[in-house]
Amino acid sequence: MRDRNTCGKVNVKLLIVLIAVVAAVGVSLVIARQVRRQVLLERALTAAQTAFEKQDWPAAAKSFRLYLSRHPNNLDVLRKYAETLTATRPLDGQAISGAISACRRIVELDPQDEVASERLVKLYGVIGNFEELAGVAKSRMEHDPNDRQAPLWLAEA
Repeated sequence: MRDRNTCGKVNVKLLIVLIAVVAAVGVSLVIARQVRRQVLLERALTAAQTAFEKQDWPAAAKSFRLYLSRHPNNLDVLRKYAETLTATRPLDGQAISGAISACRRIVELDPQDEVASERLVKLYGVIGNFEELAGVAKSRMEHDPNDRQAPLWLAEA
């Protein structure tokens, strides 16, 4: 007679193969997701550049925003994004706040950027935020003591 307390055998080879297959599928899915994201970002950048050249400001801003969501430190794209937002007409609150954010990021990454500083001062002047305008002027004077515009900005604030 058979003993009823026998344990079932585990097929170790099958278990190892199953774990390897599941791991390979998981890694493949992660890699595919990263590749897909990169392709979509490159398409967004290409679309943004094309719209920028055609002066289609809303489309360019949308595509630049998508690209910058994953690459927030790309200075060239930040500069074009800020220019795009300030060129948008009619200039609404969302465009102004986006342009201010982009210019602030540019100044953080490159304190010597005169264009971004000037654009930031103009935007703060438009919205009447003179405290921030004074902060930009002081920062500009610290980084470039020979800048002739910064004392004027400070006086304006």
